[in-house]
Amino acid sequence: MAQATTRTEHGDAALAWSVAAAAEDDRVVGTVPVQDGDTTVTIHSGNTGSVFALSAAGVVTIDDKTDLVAGSSYTLVIRVVETVTGHVVTSDTSVVVTVTE
Repeated sequence: MAQATTRTEHGDAALAWSVAAAAEDDRVVGTVPVQDGDTTVTIHSGNTGSVFALSAAGVVTIDDKTDLVAGSSYTLVIRVVETVTGHVVTSDTSVVVTVTE
């Protein structure tokens, strides 16, 4: 059985992306680096209204543009869980998405 380890990137600046309020569903907003192999990636928190979707490859897209309002922002916590030499390693990355005109 694999041991669990949690690694949170404290002190690193959050990633910052922007997206236009008029952007259509399925538009790519940004990408979080994800290693190949035994890895899962999820939006752990901050996805109010389920506006965003996240692929297994770490690509964040607009899933439901209904709640995109210019001037608003979302702070997403992207969680990557991977097995490294028998250990389960969890890493969280913050992403601030600002909605522009």
